[in-house]
Amino acid sequence: MRSTPAAPHERPEFVPSPGARDLRTLLAQSDAPLPVLRRTVQPSPVPSFGPWNRADIVLYDIDRGRETNLGPGHTPGFTPDGRYLYWITGDPLAVDGGELAVLEIQTSSVRAFGEASSVRLDRDDGYLQVQVRGGRFERVSLLDGSRTIGAPDLGPADPSPLIAERAGWRLESLLRDGWTDGFGQYELTDVAGSRPPLEFEVWHVALLADGALVIATSPVDPQPQAGAIRGRTVASDIFEVDPATGDAVLIASARASDALFPFAADERYVVWTEDLCNVSSFPVSNGRTRIYDRHSGTLTELDQGFYIAGVTPRGELAIGAFGAGALLDLDTLEYNVVFPSEDRVWSSDYRYAAVGQTGGHGGYCGGE
Repeated sequence: MRSTPAAPHERPEFVPSPGARDLRTLLAQSDAPLPVLRRTVQPSPVPSFGPWNRADIVLYDIDRGRETNLGPGHTPGFTPDGRYLYWITGDPLAVDGGELAVLEIQTSSVRAFGEASSVRLDRDDGYLQVQVRGGRFERVSLLDGSRTIGAPDLGPADPSPLIAERAGWRLESLLRDGWTDGFGQYELTDVAGSRPPLEFEVWHVALLADGALVIATSPVDPQPQAGAIRGRTVASDIFEVDPATGDAVLIASARASDALFPFAADERYVVWTEDLCNVSSFPVSNGRTRIYDRHSGTLTELDQGFYIAGVTPRGELAIGAFGAGALLDLDTLEYNVVFPSEDRVWSSDYRYAAVGQTGGHGGYCGGE
């Protein structure tokens, strides 16, 4: 970690280590921002699937438009590889809990793996952790359901500093404790070792498959925010950087809430939403979503503001704060999938979604 030590709850000062390149020198060489095209998103159509009965686990196959009811249960989740859906059977308020159920999606095989009142991912692929009566945690193999007993505090290991490794570059976090107020600190290293590392402090960062780095700079120029979220409206610049050549392209300058700045990027699209939850933009819209197409080099602004959950491999914008509730085609701006209002969980490739009883939460704009 290259940051200067800080007192508890104080943001560490960013100081690049000796010999590291500083991202700020690359950004200073960039050109003017791109011109903005403006497009209209049509109203959302009727939901693609029927209403949920608020008791059962339901699996949705997005490509086939098929839904499968798996019976009463709660807290569903997908393994990171998308191969399995897991959940706890029965009523979440049942004194004796339920059983861990695991569905292998491709074979439609459901297996019961014994007593469980709660479930979460384990630190290692191929395993889950369940809690049983008495508060004890046990580690369950997805291969055969065998269990090993763990200490009551058994949990995922400390987060790995590795964020991504692609195209000969390795992106790591320099802040193991993490900061979510727009001041993440990172190091990008050349795996071959032929270039000095690049160290920087930014709000958002994505390392793409071709090695390009997309970043949103840390927020500056705070102004009072007229919205439901208690915070400030701040400025951030969106860049694409080639870490090998030092070329940097200024995509756009953005204004966003320092408490909420939805942002996503993949090999083709960079997407973000400005002024989300800021009532100064009402009644015209709830902010504006912007889309940069890396293939065409164009920047498009939509007439609506969306909470961005991600970009799917099919080129869709996943919209929704608590599990995407709709998938919007980024070429046509037509909705491919629309769900009823309940929260969902998704497989990493957005081919499958699931719904089941979960705990409550507040709204992302401060409402219910």
